[in-house]
Amino acid sequence: SLFATHGIPKILICDNVPFGSYECTKFSKEWNFEIRTSSPRYPQSNGQAERAVQTAERILKKCKFANIDIEVALLEYRNCPITGLHVSPSQLLFSRRLRTKIPTHTKLLTPKVQENVSVELENRQNKYKHYYDRMAQPRKEFNKGDSVTICKNRVWEPATIIKKHDAPRSYLVRDSEGSILRRNSSVLRASQNDYSDIGKTVPQNEIDENLVEK
Repeated sequence: SLFATHGIPKILICDNVPFGSYECTKFSKEWNFEIRTSSPRYPQSNGQAERAVQTAERILKKCKFANIDIEVALLEYRNCPITGLHVSPSQLLFSRRLRTKIPTHTKLLTPKVQENVSVELENRQNKYKHYYDRMAQPRKEFNKGDSVTICKNRVWEPATIIKKHDAPRSYLVRDSEGSILRRNSSVLRASQNDYSDIGKTVPQNEIDENLVEK
């Protein structure tokens, strides 16, 4: 129903569960769009979704505390300007403000196409990136066959790189149990030891069929 209303996206960025299932993969092929999943065990890779969940939780708590209808709260939220931009979500989607319970002049409800939003959004992202890069360090790039250690349940275990995943900073690795895992580079560390033969129980041509994401 969302696609019927807003159109089919080119790329859908989402979590692995349930969007990594066979049914979702089949649906994406039938509707001709690409599904990009976030790295397992690394919610920061899908920061927009995590932020949206936090916002929704705060709205629910405030509605419960003040005994306010959730639909009214969502209406006000969608009508408030986005931080760093001069427009609200409703203005981005519908090119107009939404009429709420708060008295509003008719002229303010007149539809108007928003211009230069992409420039403002890029400036806001560059500003966030500037502050983040002051503390962040560039991550090491891994190649096929590299020996690494992987953080599993707060314990560092030996593993080897199978190949780089299509998603940024994401790799397929084989652990000591022979399981093929997808992990973000944040939980991988280069190792001086040789782990190239570790966990070799899965034939190379069966890796995709036996891919396990834990």
